[in-house]
This record gives sequence, C-alpha cells and structure tokens, in this order.
Amino acid sequence: MSKFLSHFLIFLLFSPPLFGQKLDEERKLVQGALQSVYNAEINHALGFIQKLEKRIPEHPSVPLLKALCLKWKYESKFRKNSELDKTIKYLEQCTDASEKQLEKNPIEPEMNFLALSGFGFMAEQYYRSGSKYKAIGKAKSAYQYIKKGFSKCEAYPEFYYTTALYNYYRVVFPERHILYRPFMWFFPEGDREKGLAQLHTASQKSLLSRTEAYYYMVHILMRYECQAEKSFPYARFLYERYPDNSMFATSFAENAVMTGNWKSAREVSMKFALSNDPEIKMLAEWLNGEITERKENNYEKALLHYSHAERLNPDRHKMLNYYLSLVNLGKARCLLATGRLESARKCLEQVKKGKKYFRTENEIKKLEEALQQLRRG
Repeated sequence: MSKFLSHFLIFLLFSPPLFGQKLDEERKLVQGALQSVYNAEINHALGFIQKLEKRIPEHPSVPLLKALCLKWKYESKFRKNSELDKTIKYLEQCTDASEKQLEKNPIEPEMNFLALSGFGFMAEQYYRSGSKYKAIGKAKSAYQYIKKGFSKCEAYPEFYYTTALYNYYRVVFPERHILYRPFMWFFPEGDREKGLAQLHTASQKSLLSRTEAYYYMVHILMRYECQAEKSFPYARFLYERYPDNSMFATSFAENAVMTGNWKSAREVSMKFALSNDPEIKMLAEWLNGEITERKENNYEKALLHYSHAERLNPDRHKMLNYYLSLVNLGKARCLLATGRLESARKCLEQVKKGKKYFRTENEIKKLEEALQQLRRG
C-alpha cells in the first residue's frame, strides 16, 4: 500500500500543462525545491519553499512541499520520521485548502492533483507508522481523485504515472498482504502488465514525475519482477543524477550486485563507508559482504562483513529490515558453502521474519532446497 498510495504523487502537480498560468519564477522555485529534496539537500530545499511561500502564501503546494522535506529529512538516511505529527499537519493544510478551492470549481485540475497528493501522502505516512486503518481511510479519499486521471493520460502524460501505480499495485498488494484483501473491494480491479507498460511510458513522456517513474521501475523490476538487467539503466540514472540520495544509491548498489556490476557496487560501498551514520555504514558492510562472497568467493571474510552489518543495527531498524534480510541471506549462503548447515538454517529462519519480496522469496526457496540436498547427501 505504501507504494500504491505513495507520496510521490506530489510531483504530478507541477507539469507545465497544469501549472501553465503560473509565473516562470514560481515554477523554477518548485523545481529547485524538488531537485534539492531528491538530492537530500533539505535546508537548500527549504530555502526555495520559503521564497515560494512569499509569492503564493495560501497555495496548497507550500505545505505539501514542507511535508515532503520532513519525509526525506529522515528517509534519505533510512530513519523513522520522528516528526510525523508535524508532517500530517502540513498535509491536512494541503487537503483542506485544495478542497476549499474545489468547492468553487470541482474540475480544476491543479487542485484535484493537490488533494490527491495530500491524501495519498497521508495514507503512505500512516501505513509506515503502523496506523493501518487510518491509511485505508486516506486511501479511499485519494482514490476519488486518482480515478479522474484514468482517461486523461494522453492529454496529460503525467497521469500515466498515477494510473500505472494504481494498475500495478492494485493487483500486487492484495497478493502480498492477505489480511488487506477484504478492504480492497472498494477499489476496482487493476492490470499488472498494463501498469508496467504505463510506468515505462511515464518514464519517457512525463516531465517532473519522470524521476518517480524511474524509481518505481527499479523497485518493481528488481524486487517484484526479478528482472535486474532491465532495471539497471533506471537505477544508474537516479544514482548519477542524485548522488547524495542514499536511498537511490542503495537501490543502484543492490541492482549492481544482482547483475554482477562489481565496480559499481564497490563504488557505493566505499562512499557509504565514509559516512558517520550507523545506518549507512551498515549498508556499506552489507555491500562489502556481497562483494567478498560473490566476487572473491571468500566466505569467512564475507561472514565478518555480514556480522558487522548486523551489529551496526542492533535494534533492527524497520526501514533497514529488508537489507538485514539480505545480510542473513548472505550469511546463509556462506554457511552452506562451508558446511555449517544448522547455522544456515537459523539464518534462513531470520530472513523469513523480515521484509520479503519475490526476489528474496525465490532465493529462500533455492537455499532451502540446497540445504535439504546437503543434509540428504
């Protein structure tokens, strides 16, 4: 749901067809803020937003951008948003102001997008914080605006992005989260393949939502569709354009590991090793483990890296749960390769407790089959 209802809908607001009557200076301020947010330059982004607020103080986009800054302030370092209440307050300001304008003109496209973005962002924030029922409520509010874009893709290419995410995750989310299936009756059926095709179109035809389309192409192709070779060009684009965004860098490094691009993986690991943040250092150790194990076949040294990665995140930070699963998968492979079967089994049990995608589930299955064969042999 956090993907299907992602806050990234915000970026659809600022395509030229919808923002056409605004001054060029305002558009430049918005673009500057977004570029800075993506590159984890939060203070720089806030400077752009302050200038924008002076020009359009009552516009709903201002609190929406403030909320986005708070999100990336923490997520760029893989940390929980400790200012959630403040983030929600900004988003409520956005939706209240948008819907007030829509009372005067219900078909006004810019305000429809702002309302959609505010509700979608709130749903994503509530979902991440564990408030599942609140997330569902905001999802319903967002959907009334999402569906308005289904028939407008040709006229406004930015709609390809929202429509694509809806079509794809409407199918995948209930498959992955059985407990939510009873709540999905509210949402019409999606189309997984059509969603992927639309997302690719968005990456080519959209303007400011292009980055989001790239990000989700990486995420979906790599973790759900298990097609890392196809996702690698998208991952490289994001890494090279936003080098200070640790989330983009981590996705690029993971993709590099999956495709055997060891030079790229090592580049990111060396960069992360220079960080003072334990979360980023943990990712560096994970990458070093992958490189040492897969490229150098040095299982004992790889185990040291993997173990160090675990020690750097003793509280099992939720946002790093998936990468801790990759750490334990690496440990399991090394332990199997060196004949320590019981220890390998315990590592696989840890992986099953963590965040899983089709990619990790496929590897768990292969390793469990290998474990059984070794035990029989």
